[in-house]
Amino acid sequence: MILDAMKIARFPLACLLVGLAVSFATVAQAAECSVKPTEVTNPVPDPPEMTHPDLKGRDFEFYNKSYALLIGESTYPQKPLTDVPGEMRKLRSVLESQGFDVALFLDVKSADFSSVIECFIGKVGTNSQARVVVYVASHGITRTNPAGKPIGYILPVDALLPTDDPEFALKAVRISKFLDWAEALEVKHALFIFDACFSGTIIMSRSGGLDRQPPSGYVFSDNVQKPLREFFASGTADQEVPATSAYANLLTQALLGERIEADSNRDGYLTGTELAAFLEGAVPAYSKQTPVHGRIANPDLDIGEIVFKLPERTEDIVAAEQPEESGTSLQPVFRGGTGESDKAIAQVYEAEKLLNTSVAACDDACIDKTRQNPYSMTIEMPSNLPDNAVFTDIELTCKGCTDRYAIVSGPSLSDNSRTLATKFASWEKSAIWRLRGKVSVPKTDGKVVVVDGFDNKVTTVDANKLSVVRAALNISADDLGRYNRTVVNLQSEQVETRRGARKDLADLLATDDGSKAAALVRGLNTGTYRYQLGVAEALRNAPDGWRTTESASRDVLSSVQKTSSDPTLQKSLQGAIDNIQVSVYYETGEDNWLTRAGQLRPKAKTRPPLPAFSDLQVGDLLIADSSVYKRAGPSIEYGSLGILEGGKCVKVVSKDQRVSDAGNLRGGWLRVVPRPCGG
Repeated sequence: MILDAMKIARFPLACLLVGLAVSFATVAQAAECSVKPTEVTNPVPDPPEMTHPDLKGRDFEFYNKSYALLIGESTYPQKPLTDVPGEMRKLRSVLESQGFDVALFLDVKSADFSSVIECFIGKVGTNSQARVVVYVASHGITRTNPAGKPIGYILPVDALLPTDDPEFALKAVRISKFLDWAEALEVKHALFIFDACFSGTIIMSRSGGLDRQPPSGYVFSDNVQKPLREFFASGTADQEVPATSAYANLLTQALLGERIEADSNRDGYLTGTELAAFLEGAVPAYSKQTPVHGRIANPDLDIGEIVFKLPERTEDIVAAEQPEESGTSLQPVFRGGTGESDKAIAQVYEAEKLLNTSVAACDDACIDKTRQNPYSMTIEMPSNLPDNAVFTDIELTCKGCTDRYAIVSGPSLSDNSRTLATKFASWEKSAIWRLRGKVSVPKTDGKVVVVDGFDNKVTTVDANKLSVVRAALNISADDLGRYNRTVVNLQSEQVETRRGARKDLADLLATDDGSKAAALVRGLNTGTYRYQLGVAEALRNAPDGWRTTESASRDVLSSVQKTSSDPTLQKSLQGAIDNIQVSVYYETGEDNWLTRAGQLRPKAKTRPPLPAFSDLQVGDLLIADSSVYKRAGPSIEYGSLGILEGGKCVKVVSKDQRVSDAGNLRGGWLRVVPRPCGG
C-alpha cells in the first residue's frame, strides 16, 4: 500500500528472451571478489580486436582491453522485473561481440552491491588504456531532501522500501556514489548506463550540445583519446519507463550496427555522443521516454569519447523454416500502448535470443565438426501472451559468419508452434547468432492483440489506430556503401556535391523496397540541417512517390516538421509527407461495384460496371468514394499512414497483392501515391 505512493520506474533492455546458460567459470576481474558473478565471458576476447587502421592505413589501438560489469535486479518481493535476466544476457552477448570481457551479476543484495562495484574497479580500474561499461538494470526512485533538492537512488533487490522506512537509507544506493566510483577509475573511457529512472540533476549537469556529424577521421583525433566518464539514463524522475523499453531495443540495435542512422558520419565507428544523439532523437518516436546523458563535472574527465567499432557489413547467413499454412487468419501481435493518443505507436512483436560465439578456429583435422563447440538455442512462447498465440516466420541468422559453422538441427517449431529450437556448431572468431520468430494470434472483429509497452499487459486495439514500426531491415553491403556515401555527401560544404547526392538518393529510392527510405527518415531526428533538407527534398521530388516499410515514418516527418523553425525545411517535409506511397484496398463484387465503403473507384466511373482488380492499370487515377485508410503495406500488419478523405485522388503505381479473383470477389491491394484529381 505504501509502495503505491512511491515514484518507482525502471529501464529494462527490450527483448523477450535471449542468451544461453553459461559456465560459472571466473575471469580475472572477479576471481578474488567475495561475490561471484552469475555469468562471465569465456574465453576472454582477444585484445587486438580493438586495433584498426586509421585514415593513413596505420594500425591504431583504441583500447588494449574492454571490460563490462552488468548488474540486473529482478526478483523484488513486490514489482518483480521478470525480463531483466534475459535482457542482461542479450546485452552481454552484444558487448562480447564488441570484444568486452563481461561479468554479469543478477539479484545483488544491498549488503553486496557496493562491494561488487568496488571489487570490479579494483580489478580493472588501473589500466589506463582500457574502456569500461557499467550497466545497472533495477528499480529507481527519487526523493527530496529537506533542502528541496531531488536525490536519485538505485534500489537493490532487497531495497524496494518506502523512503521513510529506517532501512531505506541503509539499503538504497545514492547515484552520487557512482560519481565517486567513476572518478576512482583510472581507465581511458568509462560509460555508466542506468536502466532506471530518477532525477538527473546530478549526473546530467554536463551534457552540453551534441555534435550530430563528427568530421571524417574524428575517432582518431587527440581529443577523442582523452579520458572520459559519461552517463546515460533512459528517462527522468517524472516519467514512467516501460516494462520492455524501446530505448533499450534501439541501444542494442545501434551497437549491432542495425540502426545505421546512429553512425551519423558513416565512418563505421559509433561514439558515445553519436549514440546519445541517436537515442535522444529516436526514442520519443517510439515511447514516452526522454533519454538523458551527461559527463562528469571534472575538466580532466569530460573531453574524450568512448568508441565502438560497428560490425563489418556482410551478408548474413540465414537458415529459415516456414511452418505449414494454418487455416486460421493470423495477424501479428504488436508491442506498444494505446496510451492517450488516438493512434498507438507499436512494433511487430518478435521473440528473439542472441548468442555471441568467440572461439578458437576448429583445427583442420576435425573429423566430426558437429561434435565441436555445440550450441543450442530455445525460445518458449512468453507466458503473458494468449494461449492461441503461435510462432511464425522463424529464422536463425549469423552476423559475421563465413564458412566455419554447421547447422546441426533446426531452426524448427514444436508441434504446438509455441517453442522454437535450433542447434549448431561454430568456429568463427567472432559472430553473433540470432534466433527469432514473429508471434501471431487470430484477429478478432478487426482488432489485433497489443502487448502494452509499459506494463506488459495484453490488450486489443483497432488495427486502424496502429502506427507500426517494423524491425530494422538489413541493406546489402554494396547498397550500404553507396547509401553511406550519399548521406555524407548530403551534408557536404560543396553545393554541387550536395546536389549530386540528392540525385544519387533519388536513384536509390527509385528501386527501394522501403527499407532505405525508412532508415533515412529515422535519421532525421539526429541529422544535421543539410541532411534533413536533402532527405526531405529527395522524398518530396520522387516522381512516383516514395515507399516506406514503417508507417511511423510519417510520424517522424511530422515531428521534425513541428520542431523546425525553418520555413524551407517545413515546406520540404510537408512535401515529403504528401508524396508517400501507400497501399489501399480495392474490391468489386458480383454487381460490379465496390463491396464496401472505404474504397476507391476510377475517377471517370460514377456507376457500374467498375473494372476488376486485374483490369486496373498503372497510372490510373482513382478517387476515394468515402474515407479510406492508407497503409504502409498490403495488410493491416503495416499499420495506418492516415486517412485519404472522400473526394481526394491517387495514382496507381503498382499492384501490391491480389487477394481474391474468384466467386463474387475481385480484389487486392494497390500501391498508390496522392495526386490532384485534375492531374
